[in-house]
Amino acid sequence: MGVGFSLGANILLKYVGEEGASCVLTAAVSVANPFDFVVTNLHITHSWFHRLVYNAAMTKNLLKMVFDEVKSIRTLTEYDLDVSRHTFGYITPMDTYRDASSAAYIKHIAIPTLCVSARDDPICPHTVIPYDECQSNPNLVLCVTHSGGHVGFFTICWTISQACDAPT
Repeated sequence: MGVGFSLGANILLKYVGEEGASCVLTAAVSVANPFDFVVTNLHITHSWFHRLVYNAAMTKNLLKMVFDEVKSIRTLTEYDLDVSRHTFGYITPMDTYRDASSAAYIKHIAIPTLCVSARDDPICPHTVIPYDECQSNPNLVLCVTHSGGHVGFFTICWTISQACDAPT
């Protein structure tokens, strides 16, 4: 059985969909999956929360892992433009995002799979959930809650320095 959260959920479902009936897992659980990185990236870059909190935190963590010459990077898109696309041979960051998204593989999932998402997820908007594809696949159950945020269903709001983890 495989369980994935956030980016890990996307990687898991893409793998399960790519493998189809040959998948070695017996079941999968996907929590807070971004499904479509093109749309999710647009969402991230157009919200104050994402620009000031999520984008800043993620970029800071990535910069700890890369060379000094890319220390001027300020956003995830800049990181993908300068680092990821060259590493994996893509022309644009959007090409990278399209190829990494799990949404196109939902129809090929052949093992029992549960997907859990929240309508109020500030990072993975519910508009990226491939509702029709999920409903069409008899191996997949989609559970979308009204509230819950991103990966944890927190009752306390995020701060810039850390997420306060008071689960509901």
